Amino acid sequence: MLGDTVSAIGDALARIHLSGYAELDSENVAAMMMMCLGGEPEDILEANHLILDMIQSSNEGKVEDGASVVGRVKIGKGTVVTRGSVVKGPSIIGENCKIDPNAYIGPYTAVGDRCEVARAEVDDSIVMDDTVIDVEGRSSGA
Repeated sequence: MLGDTVSAIGDALARIHLSGYAELDSENVAAMMMMCLGGEPEDILEANHLILDMIQSSNEGKVEDGASVVGRVKIGKGTVVTRGSVVKGPSIIGENCKIDPNAYIGPYTAVGDRCEVARAEVDDSIVMDDTVIDVEGRSSGA
């Protein structure tokens, strides 16, 4: 399981670097991978912090009128941030996601591709591809 997690993080680092959203050199990637190899969730979240501290803002999706996007946020192709939602950077939202009304994506959050976040507060978290979060509450450090 740890190998799968490290592999997924390595793939994410490569995507971020190759897409030009962050400047990662081999030393940065090696340091982040070593943190992840520690196997503790806190190590993976720390690596996420380091990556997100390097991102550049971009929007390849749609931010509806009445939605709030603040700070360094990267929004992927096909993603919709709907009216009444808030996204605060640094954060990354992948491709083909939907951030529904009353959703809050806080700083240091990486949302994978094809995710939906509704009626939830998520910060300091990594949301894997194809995840649906639809709750009334808060998730931090997940």
